[in-house]
Amino acid sequence: MKKGLENIQHLPCLETLTLRGIKMKSLNFIKDLSSLRHLNLLFGSYKDLDGIFNLTKLESLEISRTRQIPNYDFLNGLKNLKSLTLEGMSQLEKLPNLSELSRLSEIRIENNRKLIDISGLSGLKALNKIILTFPEKINASQKKALLDQVFEVILSSKTVLSTNVWFWANKELRDKMKKKGIEFYGWNPSLEKELKK
Repeated sequence: MKKGLENIQHLPCLETLTLRGIKMKSLNFIKDLSSLRHLNLLFGSYKDLDGIFNLTKLESLEISRTRQIPNYDFLNGLKNLKSLTLEGMSQLEKLPNLSELSRLSEIRIENNRKLIDISGLSGLKALNKIILTFPEKINASQKKALLDQVFEVILSSKTVLSTNVWFWANKELRDKMKKKGIEFYGWNPSLEKELKK
């Protein structure tokens, strides 16, 4: 246990926690933080995140550039999660099944260089916003495969309202998204002008 971190478990009213650059075997010391609503794990290393499973009031979770996570089963316990960010996860190849997250409305999947499967997005009943970005040096076929998957999710969804993947959509896909009322998320004046036509 990193010096001083064990004291966090004695803060039952804590609502927001950011751990930056922390390397630990587990986060079991936060499992009883019943009031925690926002958790950010940045630039760290953890071999066991099962302690997060019990944080049933958690509304937003960001995991960024964090190593050694063996699996993401802990996500299924987060019944009130509304926002999830997975960024720069160098070993993440497949998005976990997120269908248990009935309140998840926003997901950001950013710069995950080994990611090849995001089918776990299917079946999310409350998803409103999807943000997908790619690392600078991504294989063209890998990028296309991910885009094909995300377009399929978006066009089959009854709840998605906005996304940034307009950037990579051809005219046919843009017309389909426009017809569904899906808005462009981000900042690109030339694209926004085109979409208003």
